Amino acid sequence: MLAALALVTAVAALFIPRIEFDNSIEAWFLEQDPSLAIYDRFTATFRADQIVVIGLFAEDLFAPDVLSVIDAVSQAAHDLEFAERVQSITNSGLAGQIRGFAAPDFRERILASPLHRAALLSEHADATAIIVYYAREGNTFAKKRQFVESLRAILDAATAQTQIDYAMTGAPVLSEAGEKRNSADMRLLVPAMIVVILGIAFVVLRRLSLTLLPLAVVGLAVIWTYAVMGAAGWSMTMLSIILVPLVLAVGLGHSMHIITGYRLDRERGQGHEQAVKGSLARHLKPCFYTCITTDRRGLAVVARQRSRAGPRVCAYGSGRCVRCVSGKRDILAVNAAAGRG
Repeated sequence: MLAALALVTAVAALFIPRIEFDNSIEAWFLEQDPSLAIYDRFTATFRADQIVVIGLFAEDLFAPDVLSVIDAVSQAAHDLEFAERVQSITNSGLAGQIRGFAAPDFRERILASPLHRAALLSEHADATAIIVYYAREGNTFAKKRQFVESLRAILDAATAQTQIDYAMTGAPVLSEAGEKRNSADMRLLVPAMIVVILGIAFVVLRRLSLTLLPLAVVGLAVIWTYAVMGAAGWSMTMLSIILVPLVLAVGLGHSMHIITGYRLDRERGQGHEQAVKGSLARHLKPCFYTCITTDRRGLAVVARQRSRAGPRVCAYGSGRCVRCVSGKRDILAVNAAAGRG
């Protein structure tokens, strides 16, 4: 049974790379939500709903070499994918009227503009902003990361061997920074979590083989849940990401109960198979009733929202059901197979 379970799990794992993370605004709304309709009209009118603000700092912003850098960054940023438009002191309606930053009266005309003074220049004209309007179509972590990295490469190349400093902010920049920090945290927290789980399980069970069983149950349940999501074409969202804690909470708890019951039966002199069957017989019904509430709620989300919700909401509800079904199956299969050994 273990060999068959390992084979099926290996095949199921092939579907996991198909999962994409969806952090778009649509993931938080039902398709018929009036707020989403307003947002759709807004982006249809203005095309962009997020901005990146690039700050350039120099002693004399209107020096020819500094203006050349500002213009080069503005043009390069405009050519990036998902850059809807770019606004800077060298790339604006007024700059076009002046006929470029090489015009003799460029400094005077820009400084005389209340709009440029308020939006694009600091009080002492030693810092300027380049505003990049980011299109809605690029609203994913991967696309934002690529966009910000491209912007940073443009700025590094343009300001190299100059006295110009730069800084960036805006929703795509914060998203990229948050993703990097979250990834770093996960690389630390996930191993730490596994160590804590193994430590607690070993203290309770006092055997390495039994200690690894709860972790195997959780691992199989996670793989099967994500495999179903990948096969169905569902995206990972901020809603469905909580499936992993649910797997941990339910899978670990149930497997620990079953393993503890198995150990008690073994201490009473029962054989492997008899102890496994006895523990499963006693705990199957309580485990089932514990999970059925989550199954019921997940199916309720799908049933109630299917007619008016997008696939993200239905995927979340279905994912909860898949998590419980796969978790219960893996608990039975792993513990039963281990007992026979």
